[in-house]
Amino acid sequence: MFLFLSGCAESDPVKISEDFIPAIDPAGDHIELHARMCRPANARGPLPLMLFVHGYTTSTYGRSRQKLQLCNSSWIRWFLDHGYEAVSFLKSGYGNSGGVAADPNLTDSHTGLTDFWSMTSNAAAQIAVVLDYYTKHSNIDRSRVLLIGHSGGGPEVLRFRNIEKDMTVRKVVLSPGMGSTISTSFDQTYHLMDKTSLLYAFCGLGRINESEVLWFNVDDDDHFLVEDENDMIHSFRSCGGKAQVRRLPFVMGMWAHTMYFQPRAIKYWGPPVLSFALASPKGEETVQTPTSH
Repeated sequence: MFLFLSGCAESDPVKISEDFIPAIDPAGDHIELHARMCRPANARGPLPLMLFVHGYTTSTYGRSRQKLQLCNSSWIRWFLDHGYEAVSFLKSGYGNSGGVAADPNLTDSHTGLTDFWSMTSNAAAQIAVVLDYYTKHSNIDRSRVLLIGHSGGGPEVLRFRNIEKDMTVRKVVLSPGMGSTISTSFDQTYHLMDKTSLLYAFCGLGRINESEVLWFNVDDDDHFLVEDENDMIHSFRSCGGKAQVRRLPFVMGMWAHTMYFQPRAIKYWGPPVLSFALASPKGEETVQTPTSH
């Protein structure tokens, strides 16, 4: 289904497509993934593609109410104004996407999950399905594909493997991981994912990413201890991963972990992403399964 959104005076109208894409969930069932494509309506010729991958929600209720990114949100609009087609989708078990989530046991009362590697694999397969759909059904410049993953979606972007020889995929991760959560109201710290399993997975992600990734963290992130952020980066790099790491300043009035999507934040991380996407050469990637602990 196609819709058109009139933008601000300085922006072009936006073509919107709401799509349900056939896929398979972690249980092996055939489902449909809900996706939204935002494209400058007046664009001519193939455009670079930005595909966004959301993170995890720690409740069944929260997963059921997960929403797609809006085409008129400030950060999506910023990519559109810079000539990109922007796509977001909901992973299985979230919002209007069918099936079960890759993280069905992830709740606030269930900590210490131990198989982060498998969780990233399930989502990476869905990323591949969505990417295949839009590179075939929309006018995309296959030499300029950008994957952006936030929070738990970051490792899933890192797990995705590009097997198309005529397609160049660059990867950007925003506060990636699934480590400690700091509760400001109760001053408690706990781990949603067993840390040994988390670092084991990041080591494996380092092995399969031969080209450099752009990695952002934010000061005072209430989802990650600084030591956990540093340990994930170290584990990724120590196993061969190449990461250009940038730390963004905390901006007052914004929630640090989701600061990226606030109206004023794109000016901090948008320009480095565009520079990275244009400057980075294509890298060939291989599949390897991490060795035992």
